[in-house]
Amino acid sequence: MVCPYCHGNTRVSNTRPQKRSNRLWRRRACESCGAIFTTLEAIEVASILRVSHNKRPVLFDKDKLLISIYESCRHREHARSDASGLTQTIVDSLMSEATDGIIEADTIRHVAHQTLQRFDPVAAGVYAAMHKSQAA
Repeated sequence: MVCPYCHGNTRVSNTRPQKRSNRLWRRRACESCGAIFTTLEAIEVASILRVSHNKRPVLFDKDKLLISIYESCRHREHARSDASGLTQTIVDSLMSEATDGIIEADTIRHVAHQTLQRFDPVAAGVYAAMHKSQAA
């Protein structure tokens, strides 16, 4: 990784796995200017996860899920941050549900609905209503 300040090479001085979110927290130091900064490294889900939609695999789109969750949480005071956190929780759950990198669209809807139900039953109801025609 290059330094965001001087674009010099950096070295990792500390690494901690984030078990719940499948990420790596790293403290880095620039070898040129001495700047110290933190990075979070995560798997790019879209590069490994495919959604089976009508028996045709398509790339997983985290932004599409985020928008759907946001629309469900619009009534909440902090809808954007809630939707962002919920989306990450759902994606983390989906990673364990995938078989050979393929996940059914119905599984995504089910996991999203369950997660929303635990967080906010009203948002879960809105989500279910938005996706009712797709589940049939």
